[in-house]
Amino acid sequence: MIAISINDLTLRFGTTTILEKVSFSLEENDKLGIIGVNGSGKSSLFKLILGEYEAEEGNVYISKGKSVGVLTQEGAFTVSDLCGDSALEQMYTAFPELLSMESRIAYLEGELAKQTGRDPSLGNSLTTEYTELYNRFVREGGLEFRGRCASILQKMGFDEGLCRQSVSLLSGGQRTRLALARQLCREPDILLLDEPTNHMDIVGKETLETMLKDYKGTLIFVSHDRYFVKRIADELLVLEEGHVEYYSFGYEEYEEKNAQRNTKYLEQMAFTKETATLKEVKTEKPKNYNPGKEESKRRRKLEKLEGEIAVLEEHLEKLKTELSAPENSSDYTRLQEIQSQIEEEEEKLLTRLSDYDIILNCKG
Repeated sequence: MIAISINDLTLRFGTTTILEKVSFSLEENDKLGIIGVNGSGKSSLFKLILGEYEAEEGNVYISKGKSVGVLTQEGAFTVSDLCGDSALEQMYTAFPELLSMESRIAYLEGELAKQTGRDPSLGNSLTTEYTELYNRFVREGGLEFRGRCASILQKMGFDEGLCRQSVSLLSGGQRTRLALARQLCREPDILLLDEPTNHMDIVGKETLETMLKDYKGTLIFVSHDRYFVKRIADELLVLEEGHVEYYSFGYEEYEEKNAQRNTKYLEQMAFTKETATLKEVKTEKPKNYNPGKEESKRRRKLEKLEGEIAVLEEHLEKLKTELSAPENSSDYTRLQEIQSQIEEEEEKLLTRLSDYDIILNCKG
């Protein structure tokens, strides 16, 4: 059953197109990872889904009756004044209706105690309200919600001491986990997370991964953490320079297919370079031929690019060797850093090869 469907969403600010014709549909238990460089429109897409931005074209369809939970970068955790400021007490604020009913029930109990032997009519009225409200409270989970909050908070790595600690004393990563725990308490059908691993240490990330793998609803998340994406996402939305591609598979398969495309591109660039070199050798030039300033400049640019390409290829080899080194296999943070460096260097290499190809084939 479709939980959420995005159809041809387009967003423009003035003459600048941020997103164009973004489309995908997700069913229950689907987990979509959204990746792309900063400024590619990831957060804007979230705002479109939440209705904070108005799309120029397209629409967002959320199945009737589906609840939505959201965790944004701007406010990982906002302290509520409905309860005390400890982590556990703040978890209870995920259920404002139950807290309100609980408070009213306590008030009615006090009033009923005062009515013994007094006004029978008022006593009957209070009893009726109390009975109806208490039954509703029980039906909606009033007897279990506090225990559920404590259980989920424990699963998110909060021991008894952290549960009692003031939210103001928690680290950024702990506050993010607390915010997520509060969302999960509500058991939303659709969960949207914007960079959920920000400020988290390795233990926090592992705990988050476990919780999200067990989550049964529809998950949509933005993340720059490729290892986190690889572990959680079973579908991908890749945003690059205004271009959006949807993939019905996870990050590992995406990497493999991307590597194949890059290999083909590199082979094509090498073939182009070799062909152009052969043409230069075969071309007969007049005895008094002088390449001139432009040709000299072109040669210098090619030589510079050749040097940069060689350096990048050498650096990539070292990074890939380091990535597979046994001593790094359990260092989550280091592996993430190396993978990010590899992706950056590969992008630079493709750019240099493309520049080389253009300059090589642009002779005066």
